[in-house]
Amino acid sequence: MLRSLLHYELMEPIAEGGMGAVYRARDTKLNRDVAIKVIREDLAASVNRERFKREIQIAIHLSHPSIVPVYDAGEVDGNLFFVMPLVLGSAGRSAETLSARLSRVERLEVDEATRITADIASGLAHAHAKGIVHRDIKPGNILLAGDRAMVADFGLAVALEAEGDGRITKSGVVPGTPLYMSPSRPLASAPSTRAATSTASHASHTRC
Repeated sequence: MLRSLLHYELMEPIAEGGMGAVYRARDTKLNRDVAIKVIREDLAASVNRERFKREIQIAIHLSHPSIVPVYDAGEVDGNLFFVMPLVLGSAGRSAETLSARLSRVERLEVDEATRITADIASGLAHAHAKGIVHRDIKPGNILLAGDRAMVADFGLAVALEAEGDGRITKSGVVPGTPLYMSPSRPLASAPSTRAATSTASHASHTRC
């Protein structure tokens, strides 16, 4: 089990999904708690390192109330990771995901579902304006922090480019969660803003 990554001490697991595991960690340089996403080993093996670094640098500059920012990223012994703020919910605990909320309530109230959808759409629109498309929009990547829904995992986003196939991974690996992908996503050579918007709509309207 991982215990540290550079100057980050891993404290406890927060969540685990198709793209990797999230840990609560301590940044020993800045003396603060953060969240660290460690990309799944088999997926990390297929990632183009230089492209990953370039795209992380772009994601770091995203600033929007409905986007969980990226603080840092790195690699230790083949483990690719990126660092985010530790988003807290009630009682100082890690913020609940939309997926967790949907697992414990029969359905969302219309007003709440509308607010969450609007927050997600606002965050994605900001990212799309910067040329960045999220690769894995799903309820598990939406954090509910008080009255604000926040899109997480932009460390796995990809910058839209005028040339090239737009992939962060080598041929044959399509990041994302099949249940929440747009119908065109698995066949597309590059992710698109339309695919991300379709996926966001599906994720936010699950059981509302």
